[in-house]
Amino acid sequence: MLHDADVRIALLAEEQRAAHDVLRGGDPVHAGFAAMLDAERVARQSAFEDFMKGWASIEATGMRESLGALANGAARGGDEDAIVTNLNRAEYEPASDLARRVRRAVADLAEQETAFLRDLVRTPSQTGDEAAVQRVVADAFRGHGLETEVREPVVADLADWAEHVTPVANYEGRPNVVGVRRGSGGGRSLILNAHIDTVEVGDRAQWTHDPLGGEIDGGRLWGR
Repeated sequence: MLHDADVRIALLAEEQRAAHDVLRGGDPVHAGFAAMLDAERVARQSAFEDFMKGWASIEATGMRESLGALANGAARGGDEDAIVTNLNRAEYEPASDLARRVRRAVADLAEQETAFLRDLVRTPSQTGDEAAVQRVVADAFRGHGLETEVREPVVADLADWAEHVTPVANYEGRPNVVGVRRGSGGGRSLILNAHIDTVEVGDRAQWTHDPLGGEIDGGRLWGR
């Protein structure tokens, strides 16, 4: 039985294949781009298969009904309050002790993490001007006891990965921040990776709240 998500993914895959056919018929640059997209499609298919295995596990543990309710709430228009309420209800019970501990930690640290997010919103972080917000990130990493390294990339060092990096003259004032928490050894590593830059604010008259204010109103934190 196909779920709606399966149908959407199938349609997107068909559109992607059509785009690839057009690219393959073009010049060598376009053909090379098509090959890169093909590799990405293979990787995404593998990730989707892993997701489906995880979903099967969710069904087996009886959690699907609760997760489905959350998804339906989001589909009705992203009712964040309803979603948060559902997450906090006792009807959603994680299957493992680790999941329970994670859920408890999220609840216990909610005030602290909200304050951190407000700091991020209030700090300049537009693309090309990330130094200040990266200092906030680095301070937070250090505060949590992570081994922290702040380093500005060198363009020449990225030559082997040029197709994955937006070309710029230099990264002065645009550092990366790396935080490491060592395990006890013998296990696998987990990497969490994200970008810190944001887009321009645009016309402030179109905002109902200060985009750099980090104001909390109506149970929501506002900002770009």
